[in-house]
Amino acid sequence: MLVNVCPILKSVSMRSSRFLLPFLLLLGIGCGGDGDPVGPPGSRTFQFVMRHRPELTFRAVTSDPEVISDVEAQLVLPAGERTMHLNGAIARGNGGHNAPWSWHFSPGQWTLEEVSAEVCDGSPDWLEENLEEFLAQLDFYCPWDAIVDREVSGT
Repeated sequence: MLVNVCPILKSVSMRSSRFLLPFLLLLGIGCGGDGDPVGPPGSRTFQFVMRHRPELTFRAVTSDPEVISDVEAQLVLPAGERTMHLNGAIARGNGGHNAPWSWHFSPGQWTLEEVSAEVCDGSPDWLEENLEEFLAQLDFYCPWDAIVDREVSGT
């Protein structure tokens, strides 16, 4: 059973939370919500969707002005005309922004590309099922079918 501890933490006194926070960090529990910053100042979170399997979405965070500009240029196009996909470093854990997946794009370490090598392509659910094997061989991911869907937060 998953419990959202964030409201609980907000109601706990500062003195008590000082002891609770290290324990929660050891468990890997965080409070990154849609409006909560999960990267450096100026970071923005974007949701991506798989064109041929729109039920599969994931999120990525960046503060890189050039990448943000590329994403914004894609977002003004109709979805059917968006041609760029992510390519970048991934890491274990959801990073506070990519639940329910157990992986995330490392904030600020990804770009939008028109072409990438096939070796890093795959669907997010395939990556989830093969994460350890994938990370043992590569530390970057480039889902060709993924296009930017929307901005999730302005942080």
